[in-house]
Formats: sequence, structure tokens, C-alpha cells
Amino acid sequence: MRNSHGKISVDFHQQDGEGRLYLSTERVNKQFWGEVGVKWEVRLTRNIPLILIIKSAASNMELSLSELEVTELRLDVDAGNCQVMMPSSAGTTHAYIKADVANVEVSIPDGVAARIWVDTDLSAFDVAESRFPKQGDYYISDDFDTAQNRIYLEIDSDVGRVGVK
Repeated sequence: MRNSHGKISVDFHQQDGEGRLYLSTERVNKQFWGEVGVKWEVRLTRNIPLILIIKSAASNMELSLSELEVTELRLDVDAGNCQVMMPSSAGTTHAYIKADVANVEVSIPDGVAARIWVDTDLSAFDVAESRFPKQGDYYISDDFDTAQNRIYLEIDSDVGRVGVK
């Protein structure tokens, strides 16, 4: 695949009933004015459980996972801005977000419980404590233990801003 911004590589392997999709692009050297970078739009199936592992060097990302059955999310953002809408009906989701120099906004749909652990070195942190009151080292929904849909969320942020709502 190729677009006007460089080559996009797609690699898919299937073995023992499991598929692995790898998407990558070569580094893009663009000027600071005009159209910047590469824009991807990836649509995934809603019909099977997914484990998503996403690594981004420098980007602005919008991840809308609300209609997907994501059982595990591993997101590593070196620099940039990232908005994540978590799954709304995936049962149990384990999410691990590592942000180096980034702004991360996580939205947890209404009706989904969460247990949130955050390690923010030099990052500002804001959480909707009315939904996720602090209990010890965690921010936990009141109905977390009984909720049908719940998220175990761990966020490790070095520099930037982290928000959970």
C-alpha cells in the first residue's frame, strides 16, 4: 500500500485460530505547514474478542473502541495526543496505557465500571471522582465487583496530562 505520505505496510498471519495484524508506516518527513503526516482509519470486527497492542512514536490518535469486544488493550504513546473511548459491552477489559510525553484522555462509557491505577511522574491528572471515588491506591466504581462490563485500567504517564472521565 502507498499513499501520498509514504509506504504503509500491512502484514497478517493466522495460526491455530488466531490472527495477528501488523500495520506500520515509514517515518514521514513533512514541513510544519500544510497537510501533516499520515491519517489512518482502521475498522475492526465487532464479532470476535480482540487484543490490541498499539505503539505510536509521535501522533494524534482517536481510538473509538466502544462497539468492539476488546479484552486487552496495550497502548504505548511516546509523544502526542491520544483520546480513547473504552468498550461499552466487552465484559472484562484489561487496559495498560504508557505515555512518555503525551496528553491522554480516556472516556469510560456510562454503565461500565472501572478500577483505575495511575502513576503520574510529572503529569497532571484529572479523574471523574464522582464516578470513580478514590479507595487507597485506586479509583474504583462503586459497583465494580458486580458489574457485567468492567475495565481494569493502568496508566503510567511521565510528562503530560491524563484525564479519565
